Amino acid sequence: MSSIGIIGGIGYKATAYFYQKINALYEQKKGKGNSCPILLVSLNFKEINSLLPYEMEKVAELITPTIKYLDQQEITCAILINNTMHKALDIVLDNNETTKPFFHVGNLINQKLNEVDGISNIIILGTAFTMQDEYLKSFVPKKHNLITPSDEIIEQVNELRKVYFDSTDEEKTNKCYQLLTESYSENVIFIVACTELSIAFSNIKNKTNWVDTIDLQCKAALKTLKN
Repeated sequence: MSSIGIIGGIGYKATAYFYQKINALYEQKKGKGNSCPILLVSLNFKEINSLLPYEMEKVAELITPTIKYLDQQEITCAILINNTMHKALDIVLDNNETTKPFFHVGNLINQKLNEVDGISNIIILGTAFTMQDEYLKSFVPKKHNLITPSDEIIEQVNELRKVYFDSTDEEKTNKCYQLLTESYSENVIFIVACTELSIAFSNIKNKTNWVDTIDLQCKAALKTLKN
């Protein structure tokens, strides 16, 4: 049976959330009690985290063996559960031939926003580095307007991310959500590009115009399964 290849462990809570999410979607598709076929390779986050976000060449060296290993397995696709590390993924894929598709968050963001009619204001939520960096922003279609959040919002979003790396805080989540929606209310699409933030905002229901990269990865991967 073919499986979905996952590079996880970076960190383990993000991997657990992704595993739960993709299995819930698979169960919706196949019926109660069905588990998604997955091949998971778990990396040592402590070894990698000290290199993020600037030493991507070294990160690429560390993850190259894992990507080559997954590419040799009976998988339909592969996913890297860490948005910041997609810069390193680019380096690996540029320098190595692979036969299995890797669902890159940047490409998935681009595809999703190309489906949006008209012009929207796009705000990417992630680490402080991600929100200020140009990397993921470069995947946003030119027809949309990119907005870099204010310093206050960057600080609050980044602090919320840190909380959910080790714990939870619904009150802090609700305050952050309220600040975001009150500060940017006109024709805006929020891109959640950090798994800790995906976890944080997952309990807020009826969100409109929110795009979660975890959802995009899960849905794209599930489409590759024939069974």
